[in-house]
Amino acid sequence: MTEQQQQRQHEPLYTLTVEMIHQKTSPEWLTVGLATDTLAHLVEWAAPANPEITPPEAPLTAEAVRQFVAAVAAQPEYEWRVHVEPAPEDARATIDELEDFAHRCEDGTVTVEDMDRHDILSTLYFKPTRLFMFDSGSHTSGQYRGWN
Repeated sequence: MTEQQQQRQHEPLYTLTVEMIHQKTSPEWLTVGLATDTLAHLVEWAAPANPEITPPEAPLTAEAVRQFVAAVAAQPEYEWRVHVEPAPEDARATIDELEDFAHRCEDGTVTVEDMDRHDILSTLYFKPTRLFMFDSGSHTSGQYRGWN
């Protein structure tokens, strides 16, 4: 178990959902980003999208993280909704789920349904639409690249 996984066991997990709407393109709200983690790791996940926005300081609250991500995501041509809610008790951090999935792929124990679900989860985590995109290998280094 990694140090980050051990830390997550002792802190509550939250699920952050980012939705956007663009009236000219689609009148429907689209989920464009999704991550489950501790509040501190959710801030770390979103911060690179707009380095000009100062991250909230500890002690973090769900509302402070929601406001920060909303500010980071803000773009004039889109409307954004950001939700931060306590994760279900049996939830795991998104990155941990994706890592386990990768190991199951290596073992050959995944189903087509697993692949479809993790493809969507991976896209919403690593490449949130109009928000930011990870550099390759960043899931181990913790370094992200802004993408606006």
